[in-house]
This record gives sequence, structure tokens and C-alpha cells, in this order.
Amino acid sequence: MSGDSILENDYPKIEKETPKEEIVPVIPLKDEKKILFKPENHSESQCRYAVSLLGDLGKETSKNAKDKLCKEIICYFELAANNPKNRISNAMYYLGDIYMVDKLRVKKDEEHGLNYLKLAANVNKERAIALLKKLFK
Repeated sequence: MSGDSILENDYPKIEKETPKEEIVPVIPLKDEKKILFKPENHSESQCRYAVSLLGDLGKETSKNAKDKLCKEIICYFELAANNPKNRISNAMYYLGDIYMVDKLRVKKDEEHGLNYLKLAANVNKERAIALLKKLFK
């Protein structure tokens, strides 16, 4: 042997460089979430997307940005909770909590809040049942 590596001939050499057009750019996480969790008519993804936006809400400093984010969160929870093919109990619980406790800059609406909490409780969502018990002690 000439001192060459025994693996030297096991792998072919890459003869050409990858053209720059084929390199996929890295997408920042915030934009990636929007791509992953916004499919129409997919209620589980809509709920997850809304929950991910809740995490972004604390990072916002602008009042206008927070207001816009709150509206988007409510919108996606509403889509997930009201999808006739697949209603998500987590979305129902979140909406019930939001409307009952006046969260996310939403005017308190006990009728809507109770409706969502009851819907979630009817499918045995424990958090909804616990909140209903707490509200009606």
C-alpha cells in the first residue's frame, strides 16, 4: 500500500458544484410557522397555528401589532372550533376562556364563552369542565 486511505476509492468525487439556483433559502421560524399551520379546512393545524401565535403575542411591543395578532388568533381558533368536519375541543376551550375572562382584547361575551365551554365539556375536555366548575361555584 502506498499509505492511501482504504476508503479513498469507496466514494466518488463530486465533480461539479451545486448551482446557486438550487440552493433553498432558510426561512425564519416565524414565517415557517405561518406556512406550516395555515392550510384551509384543516382544523387541527388552525388550532396549533393559533396557539403558536399566542407565544408570539408576548414578544410584540407595538399596540397595533398586538391588536392584529389578537384578531388573527381569534380567527384561527374560530375556524378550528367551528369546522363541521372536525371541531377541535382545544379551540373551543380557548375561545370559551377568552370570551368568559375578557382576554386578548376581546369584549367579554358570556353567552359565546359558555357556549364554547359547554361544547368542549360535552366532548370531555377536562380543562373546560374544570373552568365551568370554577365559574359556577
